[in-house]
Amino acid sequence: MSKAKGIDVSTFQGKIDWDQVKGSGKVEFAMLRMGYGNDLPEQDDVQFERNVSECDRTGMPWGAYLYSYAVNQKQAKSEAEHILRLMEGKKPLYPVCLDVEDACQKGLTKEALTEIVYTILERVEAAGYYAMLYANKDWLENRLDMDRLGRFDVWLAQWNESPTYKGQFGIWQYTSEGSVPGIGGRVDLDETTGYRDYKEHIGQYYKPKEPEVSGIRAGDTVRVTGRLYASSDGSGAGKTVNGTYSVDRVLPGKACPILIGNGLGWVRTEDCIGGQAATAIRKGDAVRVREGVTAFATGESMASWVRTTGLYVIQEGDGKMLVSTAPGGAATGWIRTEDLVKA
Repeated sequence: MSKAKGIDVSTFQGKIDWDQVKGSGKVEFAMLRMGYGNDLPEQDDVQFERNVSECDRTGMPWGAYLYSYAVNQKQAKSEAEHILRLMEGKKPLYPVCLDVEDACQKGLTKEALTEIVYTILERVEAAGYYAMLYANKDWLENRLDMDRLGRFDVWLAQWNESPTYKGQFGIWQYTSEGSVPGIGGRVDLDETTGYRDYKEHIGQYYKPKEPEVSGIRAGDTVRVTGRLYASSDGSGAGKTVNGTYSVDRVLPGKACPILIGNGLGWVRTEDCIGGQAATAIRKGDAVRVREGVTAFATGESMASWVRTTGLYVIQEGDGKMLVSTAPGGAATGWIRTEDLVKA
């Protein structure tokens, strides 16, 4: 997977000429500071809304970050709300990040700081955004419990010629001394590591979903035992079928909402058994959880972030798949094959 060059900016870069930035060919994504600390309008970054608008106008993919001052759970919840207020209605193609590095947090125990970060990022993720942690090598290795935070991607700050952090990370901030046309003064420079194509992966979130009924959507194959109908409203009863058919179309709210067999006829939802993807799911495939699924194959309740995150199959089982948030990453859990569809 190719790497992408980026910058991260805030009000300290002033009014940026995004046409020049885009035209330079040096920048493929931008991380925009949205603000800092608690959910107070006066702590919004004064350039954030303009930077978002200009990135959207010029076609510059962007993500966002909040600089954290949280030292307790009350402040953590306020910072999470700060992020969600400023992100409302926006569609970033890069992660939404929490910047954890302030001196006020150095006196916290590793457990306390970790739980503050977890509270914020979990809330961001639950709202449907791709959550990420920004921190330097020392904080990642010594001040944060990365086993607890391992499900969140990392944006590593390490100003070296090459990173020495041994953990996995998706973006590397490698200098604060960059120079880019359209920006006065110095600017932080970043690059993706090839761990994930964020633009492609997060972009999947915004694609319109095919309508589905009871987890069945166009392109699936289903086992049908029941009568065919000429119309989705249930009129024109025809012959009875018993077999496996491809799903042509789904119309939620209709009496017979599923059209099967290349126009063979409409059928009732209750006459369809399961809904398997037409193309078999295999190890290495990118998948997502079907709408309405709330439990793992073990019966354990499934967290909301699992249901809204792109997943990868890392092991095949008997009627179930072991999935992870990254190819070869740590296991998230076993999910029934019928509860997954290809992403």
